[in-house]
Amino acid sequence: MYKNKFNGGQSACGWLLFIPLCLMGCAGRAPQLERDWQAQELYGRVLENYGRWQNFRGQGNLTVESPQARLSASAQVLTMKPDSIFIKVEASFGIDAGFFFANRQRFETYSPLENIYYFGETENVRDLTLFQMDLTFDEMISGLVGTALPPFDSSFTVTREDELYRFEGKRQQRVSAEAFTNGLTQYAAAAIDSAAIWRVTYWVDAKRGVVTKAEEYDASGELYARQEFKRFRQKRGVWLPQLIQMQRPTEHERLTVFYNNVEVNAKINATEFVIRVPKTARQINLSDRNGLSEEEKQQPEQQ
Repeated sequence: MYKNKFNGGQSACGWLLFIPLCLMGCAGRAPQLERDWQAQELYGRVLENYGRWQNFRGQGNLTVESPQARLSASAQVLTMKPDSIFIKVEASFGIDAGFFFANRQRFETYSPLENIYYFGETENVRDLTLFQMDLTFDEMISGLVGTALPPFDSSFTVTREDELYRFEGKRQQRVSAEAFTNGLTQYAAAAIDSAAIWRVTYWVDAKRGVVTKAEEYDASGELYARQEFKRFRQKRGVWLPQLIQMQRPTEHERLTVFYNNVEVNAKINATEFVIRVPKTARQINLSDRNGLSEEEKQQPEQQ
């Protein structure tokens, strides 16, 4: 069997060290929460909570729903800043049902039910059915942990809605709605439609510094994807949700993670990032690795 070992990043994101103090409120006293917020201030409040965790371990239940199937199983999620994600799904009696690993360069995933092992460059992970949502790598990590971080820029505005704040802006989208209609991958289609501007909206709880809901609308104004974060609890100073849902309403697809137990900033051994793939598994490289033979393209890199 193949045995690959990955060392998750141990260091904090360097850019967090240079956050202006004005984004975090005056040093030595708590910020005034019941007031109007500037967009940059509110983003800093969310960034502050996001910056408190360096690694995360969550155990619970993962459910995938689509028109084709509904799958539910126990799962363990490990994330380590700056760039490691590992998800192990278990069937009954502790039998492994599959895994997913990714860093900023490479991903690997195995499905025992189909006995298929996919691997390739991380940008190609969106070719997998489970990851059709167009997320950056940082959005993927923060979404699984539940500390969603908006892609802040000067286009964002803030509007108060009862106890929450509506944080809204624009982003240049990489996905074309006609990607699969034309038989193209999302990234190939994006090269044709790279100027598409989509609207993104985040609902922020300023008291905790967390996003409770996020929505993404395509260029025509149609809802493309929604993320929801519920039942927040504080762990080692970090506010984290117990329930996370990611869905594409028009496609009737939804991914739900319910954490029974979470640990923050506790030691994670490199041995926990170990994956095993049977030699009998069908191997598919989703990246275009130019210059390699067909046989080489079907072989995973040994680490």
